[in-house]
Amino acid sequence: MLDLLFPGRRLAFDSALSLEEVTRRLQQEIAAPALPIFDRRTQTFQGRFADGRFWMKRIVKGRNSFNLLIEGELSRVAGGTRVEARLQLHPLVLALLAIFTLVASQIAAIAAPEFLPVPGAGLAGGVAATLLIVGLCLAMSNVEARKTLKLLSGIFGAPPTQPRVTASPG
Repeated sequence: MLDLLFPGRRLAFDSALSLEEVTRRLQQEIAAPALPIFDRRTQTFQGRFADGRFWMKRIVKGRNSFNLLIEGELSRVAGGTRVEARLQLHPLVLALLAIFTLVASQIAAIAAPEFLPVPGAGLAGGVAATLLIVGLCLAMSNVEARKTLKLLSGIFGAPPTQPRVTASPG
């Protein structure tokens, strides 16, 4: 679950579809970014796709807080196409929520100090509340990751697997 924060969840899709077919399917599902007011897109993702590389995020109407950034690359392999992808929660989302929670807990500690079990424990409570919020955000982004992976599996025609680690010559 923490891999969605940093460095990102790395996955591979080994598809029996040709590189051309996967490219066509991906191009159909990625729309260019648009203004939310005039958004009438039917695609599943918004982003960029060029030269076998893509950067995108899922189009979610009305709720985008836990939307994952997806970047990846297509390559031709024997018997089909390999898609290497990385899913990551936008770091700004977690940073803003952590800061908001820390500030809110400090304001609460100042406003109602009689509720603190230990005098001066405001910072510790703020850190604990921040960790709780970050944990909840990661759990929500994990739910979003499952939905996104299901959509990507449909596009690529293959379930996700762990990418192969190639040993560097040394």
